Amino acid sequence: MVEWRSEILTLIALAGSWTIFHLWGKRFFWQMWFPGVLIGMAIEFMTEPAWTYSMRFFIWRDISPFVIAGWGILFTWLVTFSDYLYLKLFGARAGSRGPRDYRLILTDIIIGVPLFLGNELFGLQVLKVWKYNPVLNWSEMIPVIGYPLEGIIAIVFFVSAIPMAVRYWKGY
Repeated sequence: MVEWRSEILTLIALAGSWTIFHLWGKRFFWQMWFPGVLIGMAIEFMTEPAWTYSMRFFIWRDISPFVIAGWGILFTWLVTFSDYLYLKLFGARAGSRGPRDYRLILTDIIIGVPLFLGNELFGLQVLKVWKYNPVLNWSEMIPVIGYPLEGIIAIVFFVSAIPMAVRYWKGY
């Protein structure tokens, strides 16, 4: 059972997220989940040599469909919470902003950095689902949280660009 813990947690998170979105305002979960999965697939295939997962099921080398599904879940929550914060901070109404409103980048960063960093730390230090490979050659670790500075910079780049690109692509 221990070997399957991350796969089981991903399935629980997927079912729970879908249920919450379905009940909470009848929001369409799969509309944001699918772009997150596409982004996750690209990231996982491009960076496959950078880390090793301790999971049981893989589709190619060290790439698990459960990790890719997790990207979709995180992306969906990022966009949802960021849009909500945007509406609260800037007094806008839902549907009144365009996909090019750059204030969304601010809310993406405010929501995305703690969300993605929390996921990274939970998977890395609590569940021990993956480990970083020496090819990354991390130069600076943040002492209190034991996470590489380069990783946080990557998270900031990701959350400041990808959600905005998807909003623009989807037209909202």
